[in-house]
Amino acid sequence: MNASPDKHLRIVQGLRFGIASVWLTHGLLCKLLGAVPRHQLIVARVVGEPLSGPVIYTVGIIEVALAVWVISGRYPCRRA
Repeated sequence: MNASPDKHLRIVQGLRFGIASVWLTHGLLCKLLGAVPRHQLIVARVVGEPLSGPVIYTVGIIEVALAVWVISGRYPCRRA
């Protein structure tokens, strides 16, 4: 059976929002809001304590931007 275009669109949108929610959760909650301090500790081990704050903040911003990009649906092949 072939899915109707509306059903296909709903599936794609559902997948898009599901994937974006992961990036948003990890970027906003875990990195920017510091809900998971373990993330900062891991980064501190890699780049050192003085740089861990700016690095974790930058990664959080990038992850939130990725979530917005996924939700936008623009240039889907470039995201893959």
